[in-house]
Amino acid sequence: MRKRKAILIMKENQLELFVETRVCRICSVEKPIDRFHKRHKSPTNTTRDSRCMACCNEGREWRRKERKKYEHLDTGLCHCCGRKIKSLHFDHDHKTGKYRGFLCHFCNTGIGKLGDDIEGVTRALRYLEKHEEQNG
Repeated sequence: MRKRKAILIMKENQLELFVETRVCRICSVEKPIDRFHKRHKSPTNTTRDSRCMACCNEGREWRRKERKKYEHLDTGLCHCCGRKIKSLHFDHDHKTGKYRGFLCHFCNTGIGKLGDDIEGVTRALRYLEKHEEQNG
């Protein structure tokens, strides 16, 4: 996080005020820290999102519209593991924005934690295969 100095002039006195700021990873604009959502799952509630509120809202609106376009393909089954789930996540390629399917929470976060790409999933597969061979 960055600190930006703002100078306020009150009559003859000069007061320095330090405002905590952050650069949004989406729009690359430096903004005051209160323009970033607090992470509600943070133990101390001091962690902030890396995207500004405006970019978060824009992304949420885009996902809502895209989900509506493809909701006819939501069968209630995860397109990855096949489990029947009431509420599925809209999955899309983060580089191209193209729809991939509807996933359960576990498959969606698993793929995301593996890098959201084929290389990451392949590395995990090779790891499991290697240890399957060693452990018989």
